[in-house]
Amino acid sequence: MRSSILAFVLVSAAAVACGDLPEPTVNGTATPSDQQQTKSLKPEPPDLSTRTTMSGYSSLPIRGSAEKDATIIVEGGAAPTAADVQGTGNFCVDVALKEGRNDLKIFVQRLDDSRSDMVTYRVTYDPSIGEDEEDPEEPLPPPTGQVRDVAVRKSVGASVAGSGVSYITDADDGTYANFSSYPALYIDLGSTYAIQKIEIVWAANATTDGTFADEYDLLTSLQASPTRPMDASTSGWSVVASVVGASGGNGDGGLDTFEVGTPISARWVGLTVNSNDTPWYSWDWSVNIASIRVFAPEIITGGGGGTGNIGPPTCENGD
Repeated sequence: MRSSILAFVLVSAAAVACGDLPEPTVNGTATPSDQQQTKSLKPEPPDLSTRTTMSGYSSLPIRGSAEKDATIIVEGGAAPTAADVQGTGNFCVDVALKEGRNDLKIFVQRLDDSRSDMVTYRVTYDPSIGEDEEDPEEPLPPPTGQVRDVAVRKSVGASVAGSGVSYITDADDGTYANFSSYPALYIDLGSTYAIQKIEIVWAANATTDGTFADEYDLLTSLQASPTRPMDASTSGWSVVASVVGASGGNGDGGLDTFEVGTPISARWVGLTVNSNDTPWYSWDWSVNIASIRVFAPEIITGGGGGTGNIGPPTCENGD
């Protein structure tokens, strides 16, 4: 009997010495270390303050509060959208809507990529709600924008040669920018527009001498300062079209036209050239771009893009 009691005491003492016992709790509440571990696993879902269920505009500001210094991501609209949570814990995301019902999925993401449970939010975009019964105004001139940046994709030492990049947005198809390597261009329209059509004019086509892109991606971004350089997978950019060889009148030089069904709310237009019309073994990676034109009858927000209809409430101009 004495040997059995002694063995029990030794086993208990060994367990305490090895630290296998759980940390103590107070009235069933986890200790601070347990709370910190729980917090690191998953952020809390966002708290929404937006209550709109119907919209007559193609974009809508989603407002609320969430964990500071995290990112709010919204999926389920016309394109995925993201915005940072401010130091106050508040956020506002201008979400592009597709026509009809939009089942938005909204969640918080930390820098370590951990995500909260999603919050669902349904809003219906009905363009007829915002229709003006008066005589329509004269259409606005296309926003010209400004090329803010050029990234060279092939050769480290390559640069813009000949004509300057400003010729791309000067509305003159007779002038062009010559790139000695495949470029990525970023055009800031200065305001957020409801884009209906984009045209790219190459300074050459398949029946004349010259170099044009036969493979490229055309993208847009709603963000005020999107990531650059970018490609088709970069967060914050949405692909309008990916051209691979001559198809539908695009990819064969000259004028390439991209009609948009539901207007795209965007401030930036991006173009990444992946291939030109010359054989790969020619080592000629140059392209000549005469114009990039954006057709947008409505300005969604005020700014440097001109005057016209202010459109829907946004994160910049409030409700």
